[in-house]
Amino acid sequence: MKEAEKIAGLSAEVLCRLAIVYRYLAKGQSDSYLQQCLQEDLQHPRAHYLMGIEHMQQRRIAATIKEYEKAIENYPKTDRFHLNETWNNLGTAYFEARHYEGAKGSLADCHHADAIGRGSGAKSA
Repeated sequence: MKEAEKIAGLSAEVLCRLAIVYRYLAKGQSDSYLQQCLQEDLQHPRAHYLMGIEHMQQRRIAATIKEYEKAIENYPKTDRFHLNETWNNLGTAYFEARHYEGAKGSLADCHHADAIGRGSGAKSA
């Protein structure tokens, strides 16, 4: 990470990656890096994804859904891996909220992203 910081400075992406590295080592430091990331780039998709994970761990389901939706809005549409993972987690959050139609739609989007990534353009219902 120090090499990345030398090249890019403390960009939002470097700060977000530092938050990931410190997540289980020093949570307070991780939280600080995550907040700095969002100060640099309020729309940073991975930061919102991480916030969604944090909210889910605290059982703040409405906040979880909001963060995952913001991540999906801001990930590049070509980033199928991260979109797939986020749609999957969003579907789980909707299910936890007993919003079954939202869960179904999110998991269908997840499946669609996975199918496109494997070369199939077919969207399943």
